[in-house]
Amino acid sequence: MSDASHLPSNPRSGLRRAAVAYLVVEGLGVLAWWAWLLGWPAAREAFRATDSADATLLAFVAADGLLVLFGAFVAAYGLARSTRWAFAALCVHGGAVVYAALYGVMLWVLDARMFLGALLMTPPLLVLPILVWRLRPRGPSPC
Repeated sequence: MSDASHLPSNPRSGLRRAAVAYLVVEGLGVLAWWAWLLGWPAAREAFRATDSADATLLAFVAADGLLVLFGAFVAAYGLARSTRWAFAALCVHGGAVVYAALYGVMLWVLDARMFLGALLMTPPLLVLPILVWRLRPRGPSPC
């Protein structure tokens, strides 16, 4: 079900469109990243801790595929259509990405070679919480 927030007179419609574009680009980036890692095993070394097995990185495939990749596209679709569930999808996706980003940053803190992973996760670590905050529903809390 749609609401009036998709109308051009809504001051948040520009932010909503930007969020949709960001989420689509993010989803495509995640898809490209996993295709790169799965297709070129040597690339995995830059994203897993020193002396750890590929399994420590590849164990994230299912969660990333469902919550990050699919979640980005679901949230983008919901926001583009102004659905009632769009904000919930954005929150689930945002939580998953922030968790993954904090993992990447902490991995870099513990192992300086992991800089590239932390760098790639910095935009979603900053952008998604802002989108969640700025696109939160207004009015009385439904809870």
